[in-house]
Amino acid sequence: MTLYEITDTYKNFLEMVETGEIPEEAIADTLEGLQGDFNDKADNIACMFKNLSADVTAMKVERDALNDRIKSKQSKADSLKHYLSESMKALELFKIETARNAISFRKSTSCFIANEEDFKQKHSELCNKEIVVSIPKADIAKLLKDGQEISGAELKVSQNLQIK
Repeated sequence: MTLYEITDTYKNFLEMVETGEIPEEAIADTLEGLQGDFNDKADNIACMFKNLSADVTAMKVERDALNDRIKSKQSKADSLKHYLSESMKALELFKIETARNAISFRKSTSCFIANEEDFKQKHSELCNKEIVVSIPKADIAKLLKDGQEISGAELKVSQNLQIK
């Protein structure tokens, strides 16, 4: 039986006990059997949860290690490109073609602003303005716990399952 089926059977059994359909001598044994089945399923689900959580943790560690490797490789690639660029400029070589590579400079244009704060003050009409509004829920929860009433906010108590 699945956990859902055991739960459904358990609820139906309790209803039958309340209506008197189950003899009193059968209640204890049946409850014990249903509770045992439920506990076994719950234990198996908790083990699956632990295994999946461990997999997630291991994957995060591996992801972080891969990200570190990516950053290292990208840094090395950028350094090699800069080294080659500076060397070619020093020799005034602007184009090299080999059997495996075509190396050249291309002209690009980008905007450089020496003093961004000064620019923002002088040309605010050209700047994007972002307004970020966030609700500091932890601070509001502390105020509510201290007894302050805040319209639209309330403390919500919930039950969170812990598996250790």
